Amino acid sequence: MNPVSLGYGGAGWRVNDIAGRDGYGFTCGDYPGLVTYNRSQGYYLNQLGICYVPGSIYKTCIYGNYAFTIAPLFQIDISDPLHPQFINQCWDPILTFASLYADSSYIYAVQVNYAPYENQILFYLYDVHNYSDTTYIGARGFLPYMPYDICASGNFVYIADSTAGIEMIDISTPTYPTIVSNYSSGGIARCIKIIGHYAYISDAGFHIVDISNPPNLVSIGDIGYLPDAIGLFIDGNYAYYCTEHFGFTIINISNPNSPEVVGGYVSRPGNTGICALGSYVYLARGDSGIDVIDISNKENPVFSSHFDTPGTVNDLQVYDSTIVVSDIYSLMLLKPSNSSAINPDDKIPTKFDLLQNYPNPFNGTTSIDFAIARDGHVNLSAYNIMGQKVATLRDEFEKAGDERVNWEASSLPSGVYFARLDAAGRVMYIKMVLLK
Repeated sequence: MNPVSLGYGGAGWRVNDIAGRDGYGFTCGDYPGLVTYNRSQGYYLNQLGICYVPGSIYKTCIYGNYAFTIAPLFQIDISDPLHPQFINQCWDPILTFASLYADSSYIYAVQVNYAPYENQILFYLYDVHNYSDTTYIGARGFLPYMPYDICASGNFVYIADSTAGIEMIDISTPTYPTIVSNYSSGGIARCIKIIGHYAYISDAGFHIVDISNPPNLVSIGDIGYLPDAIGLFIDGNYAYYCTEHFGFTIINISNPNSPEVVGGYVSRPGNTGICALGSYVYLARGDSGIDVIDISNKENPVFSSHFDTPGTVNDLQVYDSTIVVSDIYSLMLLKPSNSSAINPDDKIPTKFDLLQNYPNPFNGTTSIDFAIARDGHVNLSAYNIMGQKVATLRDEFEKAGDERVNWEASSLPSGVYFARLDAAGRVMYIKMVLLK
């Protein structure tokens, strides 16, 4: 008898016993108790493309074919999911963004300043069509508390501002944004999403607010007994309310005046975000990757599969039929599939490639291999964690094929560095660690 691996269920805790029946598997472990796995139909995530950035990615928003990420502010072209391209960056060292949102007019960002600007929490507007790394259109200079999330509709921006609730800001004069209203639910406002005339808010509960008559904010429905949320995702008639320690709750919002809990999923602690696509929820697990949960029966969601990422999953977004992952030092695009193996036609071409340096970590000297598909000018440079160029490793015309560059970095301090390959209009990054 030849046993064959059919799939993987990443429980993430110690499993003490396992059993199966009628297409489902059941594990019993230290935490959180009994977990159900759908064995009959696994659903998987497969990597399409990845874009490394010279910094860290904690949150992402998407407008059109672009992903905007923080912090700091990066712009990445994701129109070709196989080849996401780094476009632009904002490297002002004073700017540390807490959250962002983009629409057809602006990029909206809330920022927390550190020394020498402690206690200043600013709201910034950037022109989404003429984005630059140094300018902004307008700023509102002191929000009462700590911003967690931001959304916009029409001429108004809505900021989840901790214990201050929801701040409503009028941006009809973009150079002078003005707070015009506030909604307080009594808890710590962490997440806000706007669909049509309604704002969906999470704190220590779930709230639906009518925003159709600004600046009036009218509460019309709520559920007041949920744990603090770390993420909120709206998909059709359902809201997915994610907590850091207890998994997620599914809420039927088809009647805004009477939202109703219809199901939930208990996970181990460590959730960082959530999104939904079709009949599956994708649960960001920080250092533990992504769990895929089957919600075809919303009263009884079941574990389907697990995907490990190279870094730490901080945020998840949906772009068309792909999942966009903020994986600390890179932006990943993943394709949901019924198969654990990606179609060969979807694989990333290997003719343009920047391989991981070796050794890594390294002490002084390391080798970097790259490949280009056709003759042309090649620039390979190294950057520090602040985005400052520290070395130009190759800047000349190259023949198509494989190349190797040795980098002597003994004069630089220990830390994280990035190699950036730019050739034929394409860009790739790798992260390198200098350890003396």
